[in-house]
Amino acid sequence: MSYLFPLFAILFWAGNVIVSKMAASAISPTAITFYRLILALAIMGLFTAVPVWRNRKTILRHWPKLALYGALSSAVFQALSYRAAETTTATNMAILTALIPLLSMLLSVVILRDPLTLGMAAGGALSFLGLLYLVGQGNMLSVFQHGIHVGDGLMLMAAFSYALYGVLLRHWKVPVPAW
Repeated sequence: MSYLFPLFAILFWAGNVIVSKMAASAISPTAITFYRLILALAIMGLFTAVPVWRNRKTILRHWPKLALYGALSSAVFQALSYRAAETTTATNMAILTALIPLLSMLLSVVILRDPLTLGMAAGGALSFLGLLYLVGQGNMLSVFQHGIHVGDGLMLMAAFSYALYGVLLRHWKVPVPAW
C-alpha cells in the first residue's frame, strides 16, 4: 500500500504540469499563482490553524526562514512554472522538473558539504545525459545548437528554486511540526 504514495506524488506533479500548460492561454501566470496560493492557504488553514497557534512563538522566532521556504517552494517555483508554460511544452516542463533531484544533490554538496560519492556522480551524469536526450528528442547536441527556449530557462530556474528549498530544509532545521 505504501507504494501508492510515490505514485500519487508523480501523478500530482504530472497533472500540475499539464494543467499549467492548459491554463497558460486562459489565465495569467501571476493570477493562477495567486489564486492557487490563496486556495491552498484556505484549505490548509482548516487543518493547521490550531497547531500554528500552539507553535506561534517558535514560528515568529523563525519566520524569515519559513518565509523563504514558502517563497522558494510555492511562490517562485509555481510562478516560474506558469510563466514557462507560455513558451515551452508540457513535456519540456516535466523533463526540467525532473532535474530537481540532481540539482538537490549538487546543492547538498555545496551547501551541506555532503560528500559526493561515485554513485551520486555517475547517477547525476546519467540523469543529465538522459535529460539532454529527451529535450533534444534523441539528438543531445541539438540543445546546444538551438539553445533553450525562454520557458525552458524559466523551468530550470524553477527547478533550482525548489531544489534550494529542499536543501535549506535540511540546512536550517526549524523546530516546527510539519502540521
